[in-house]
Amino acid sequence: MLNVRLEKALKEGVKVVHELVMKIVKAKKDEITSNGRKGGIDLL
Repeated sequence: MLNVRLEKALKEGVKVVHELVMKIVKAKKDEITSNGRKGGIDLL
């Protein structure tokens, strides 16, 4: 029973981390493209 719960928590954790990583990657990509367009000062 405990193992099932642990496995579920682990899967949830992985999902959350993955979503976070994807958000960071997307933000970085957006940053890079807007840096290319505007010179990058606007973001700061």
